[in-house]
Amino acid sequence: MLRDESRAQDAVQEVFLSLVKNVSRIKDEFPSSLLFRMATNVCLNILKREKKLAAKDDLFFNNIEGRDDFAADLEAKETIGRLFAGEKPDMLTLAIMRYVDKLTYEDIAATLGLSVSGVRKRLRKLSEKAQAMKADLHAS
Repeated sequence: MLRDESRAQDAVQEVFLSLVKNVSRIKDEFPSSLLFRMATNVCLNILKREKKLAAKDDLFFNNIEGRDDFAADLEAKETIGRLFAGEKPDMLTLAIMRYVDKLTYEDIAATLGLSVSGVRKRLRKLSEKAQAMKADLHAS
């Protein structure tokens, strides 16, 4: 059904895990029919998942096709990636909370378990890094 050895092996593992999880509910009657039905269902589910993923990829590419601002979007994503490179993972969360969600310093501090001055210091550091990147860009 899957037309690929490794995908078939993955399906067998899923069947085995399902069998182990549900061993208390399984009766000894017709075990080969049960395994065949389980394998078929797992394979069909794998095919459905792959079809959904392919549809999402198509939707993504159809949406970006012909967009004038795609290059700008890509450049913005690359800039954000450079800005947060080397930063602690919570720095992105902090920036989103402040600049996207428009939370106050106090709310951010309470949510992240930081002091208000700690939030200000981190955001100031990020802002200075962004300004330096902007200056480097204009100098080039």
